[in-house]
Amino acid sequence: MGNVGESIRKRVKIGLIFKMWLLCVAVTTLYDLYFVYYALPQFQTRTFNAKRTEVQSETQVALGILDSYYVLEQEGVLSTEDAQSRALAQLSSISYGENGEGTFWVSDHQPVLLADPAAPTLVNTDVSYITDADGESVFGTMADSCRTDGGGFYESRWDYAGGDAGKKLSYVAAFEPW
Repeated sequence: MGNVGESIRKRVKIGLIFKMWLLCVAVTTLYDLYFVYYALPQFQTRTFNAKRTEVQSETQVALGILDSYYVLEQEGVLSTEDAQSRALAQLSSISYGENGEGTFWVSDHQPVLLADPAAPTLVNTDVSYITDADGESVFGTMADSCRTDGGGFYESRWDYAGGDAGKKLSYVAAFEPW
């Protein structure tokens, strides 16, 4: 009789351990599903929206710089050429972002690059030939956006030195007075 009671106890104990293990697997699976299908997409959306706000705000700063020099031109303090060259010089000297990795570039609608501290050798050259990792004309597409819509967000896949193509988000805006 002792063997039967002990056998039943072992089965109950194994059954209880199995049920606890099964419960742990179920809870872990539910957590993983919640994380993958709800929490992670929410986090990615918030991060992306914060980046959109940041690049758009920084572009507004650049437009403010251009506008201040335009006002000096309109008031007769600076000639058009002086106002434009000083505005380009100031935009070339500033950066943004946590580590100052963000820079401003300026091009016309052709697109000829007028200022870019990250690529000074390309200044005053036609940059319509520059393409992203998908083969799309980066500056040409952004110039078209400015010409037709006054600007907007532009997403591309950019080949960074020594690595794979990474997503890049830009906000472009036309400065109509010039």
